[in-house]
Amino acid sequence: MEGEFIHIEEKNLNPLLTSGDRSLLLGAVRCPRCEQSFYQAADTCPHCGFQHADADELYGYDPILLSKLTDVAGILRMKDREVIRKELKQFEKKFPQLFFAIYAQAFENGSSLRQYGFWLLNHASFEDVDLERSNDCGILLTIDVNAKSLGITYGYSLQPYLNEESTFEILSHAHPALLEGKWAEALTIIIQKVSLHLKKKHHEVMKNPEAMLSECGQRLPQKEEESQPTPEKLKILSEEKECLE
Repeated sequence: MEGEFIHIEEKNLNPLLTSGDRSLLLGAVRCPRCEQSFYQAADTCPHCGFQHADADELYGYDPILLSKLTDVAGILRMKDREVIRKELKQFEKKFPQLFFAIYAQAFENGSSLRQYGFWLLNHASFEDVDLERSNDCGILLTIDVNAKSLGITYGYSLQPYLNEESTFEILSHAHPALLEGKWAEALTIIIQKVSLHLKKKHHEVMKNPEAMLSECGQRLPQKEEESQPTPEKLKILSEEKECLE
């Protein structure tokens, strides 16, 4: 229906963002093109052949510097921007490991908001985000004013806490405000609903973390088994013992 906003759930599947010592590894991810799931270790979606390079060819290879609130489309007045910045800061106080960013643009080439959100979260550096908060712990709300559509892209570490159903429900709460063009109100609702949802899911995950991770195709990292001494190492230890005796 003309004038209505389309709600699009997004996911970030870039395995590069989850490298290093993370608590959540070895899981399934969802392709931003065909939306099918596959294992994180794969570089290419086995369903449609999508690769990271496909998004790079469309939108560019270079990193991009942004602020947490980037309103290219000019949907917010100056005083409204201050309100939203305060909401974003409040979000970070509640969740010290996470950050929430908003990018509003009027796309002219019919870009896939799902693929663009994926690309943006993988390439963006946010100048007003602490270095300790990596992009795999980020939530990005992308807005296409021309297509009247919104998308939520989130880092891989948030996969146990967000999914298609939850993000759709969150965006739906802002639907009435969006229809009336009340952008500040709509964005405030979305940020606050995300906060409430994360708190609720955190309690659920803590009750049974293995079960919750299993639902989204992840598992807790296994403890490394103690390595057995090799024959060469046993020989060295024996020689050291003789020397001590």
